[in-house]
Amino acid sequence: MAAGIIDPTKVTRLALQNAASVAGLLLTIDVMISKKRKKQKIVN
Repeated sequence: MAAGIIDPTKVTRLALQNAASVAGLLLTIDVMISKKRKKQKIVN
């Protein structure tokens, strides 16, 4: 607080909790669905 920086504990805790949850799901299902990549045209 002296430096003017406030770190809400709940936000930090939930971010870590959600990251651990996603990591756990990836370890158990071995598959991750992400955004589909756009095809790139090859220009010669």
